[in-house]
Amino acid sequence: MADDIETGEGDPEEVDPEAAARAQAIVDSMRGKFLDWLKTTEGALVEHLTALEPGVDALGGDASGATDRQAVVEAVTVIAHEMRGLGGTFGYPLVTRVGATLEDYLMERVDATAADVHIIREHIAAVGEMRAAFAVDVDAAAERRLSEIADQLEVLVGA
Repeated sequence: MADDIETGEGDPEEVDPEAAARAQAIVDSMRGKFLDWLKTTEGALVEHLTALEPGVDALGGDASGATDRQAVVEAVTVIAHEMRGLGGTFGYPLVTRVGATLEDYLMERVDATAADVHIIREHIAAVGEMRAAFAVDVDAAAERRLSEIADQLEVLVGA
């Protein structure tokens, strides 16, 4: 696997190969938990999206709702950041790409326009497709399709 822990060959401070193997075994054993986390994450994103939909008064707060909408955008940004970091750690670089695209897009948003809600919705759909694909062995065709989805999201947000 290309994302295995490196043993430090050529690095100034080499890592003990046995320690690296033990660490890799721990990461490998946690991959199934990552997929559970991804399912929970998808559900959390859907809940946040629902709160941002026009006409939904799930946010409460002040009359404008701006502060609460900003809090929801910030929560989605945090989730995207977690996806960005954890995807690669557990051997799912496409999760990292999708998380990075959404996080970078939302970093400068304080509210969510209709276009922003659409972009969040598209990212959630991508998470669902990835989760479904990762639940079974991903063949080359599925890998290409998921990569195309990540490419489309990057185009959508202008990355």
